[in-house]
Amino acid sequence: MNTLLEMGSKKTKGGRRYIKLALLTIHENEQDTNLNGLHWNEKYILNNLDSVKGMPLCCEFTDETKTVPLGHGYTDAILDENGNEIPVFENSETVGVVEKAQIENITINNEEKRVLVGEGYLYNQRYPNFVKWLKDNMLENPIKSSIEIVGTEENDNHIVYDGEITDEYRVPMEFDFSGSAILSVKEADENAVVLEAASLNKSNDNKQESEDETMDEKTINLICDSVKNAVSETNSKNSEYEAQIAELNQTITEKDAKIAELNASVAEIQAALDAVRAEIEQKSNELDGAWAEKRALEIALGEAKAKERLGELSSAIANFTEEQKDFAKDEIEAFKADPTNVEINTVLDAIYRGIGKQSLEKKNEKTTVVETNSADIYGEVFTPQAKADGSTEGSIY
Repeated sequence: MNTLLEMGSKKTKGGRRYIKLALLTIHENEQDTNLNGLHWNEKYILNNLDSVKGMPLCCEFTDETKTVPLGHGYTDAILDENGNEIPVFENSETVGVVEKAQIENITINNEEKRVLVGEGYLYNQRYPNFVKWLKDNMLENPIKSSIEIVGTEENDNHIVYDGEITDEYRVPMEFDFSGSAILSVKEADENAVVLEAASLNKSNDNKQESEDETMDEKTINLICDSVKNAVSETNSKNSEYEAQIAELNQTITEKDAKIAELNASVAEIQAALDAVRAEIEQKSNELDGAWAEKRALEIALGEAKAKERLGELSSAIANFTEEQKDFAKDEIEAFKADPTNVEINTVLDAIYRGIGKQSLEKKNEKTTVVETNSADIYGEVFTPQAKADGSTEGSIY
């Protein structure tokens, strides 16, 4: 996958924010491929490097806030003037542009990789929610992207491959880079990451599955704030009780000294000790109650966070049919059993894999002329058809 490498807060131009990302991994071993079976040869990358200039950076957003990216935004396939089937991505939006690209050696996951690096800009003024999400999330998790290529006009919009072509191994030789999609679904190239760049705030306009599994964000925030305030107040009371106990201990010391000094009777000493110990026991009981209240509030906070996560899952899969959700039945059950430790992407990946498999079975007789470097639903690979002149019809994600 293409990784976001850099996003500079100071490198802005005309309302645009600088971005640097690894577009694809160049394979130095002849047998290596990405997850879609593509082998990227450095010589052919350099031969087709000019087509990177002006290439769009794209996103398919999960909702109307245009905050969180999903996949390539594939919608259908149309026929060009030569009768070739061309995929279209009408559910994606152009959020930036790549202005230049070069081959570099960079370190990813403590390993040196030779990659094609692109530099350009994001449209910060038009997609502020997305740029903020990208900046916030790349600090914790690698943000990935997926390259798209198409055939050239000189080859009747067909991609030309070097040598034999199979589903497991293909070497693109003559092609154009047509775009790169920033993703939150499974990528084909694990090294295609964002290198440099400048919280999730989804609105749920879709049908909710049930009231006990989904809560609006305002209510969740109120509950979390209330619980946090209560825990903070309990901690404050604990400190107060501990100070009082320390004060009582000091009182015992003072009274012991006074008793010794006055040489009071045994009865008087015992009465004084009993009184002080009764006070200490009372304060200790109050402290135990405060700790119990704190533990109960912490449990309530955990339950509120779990409901929030269940609400995020419901929102993320609301637009899928029941048949499509069945592809991720086990993953959904696992998420519901442990929402704080299971990723939503695990469920989405299973649904998209199921949809992709189903789509592949329906289209196993078709060929396309575009490939995208992604292993999600839009990354299905059709077996290219070789032509007499060495060009082929095919598509990749």
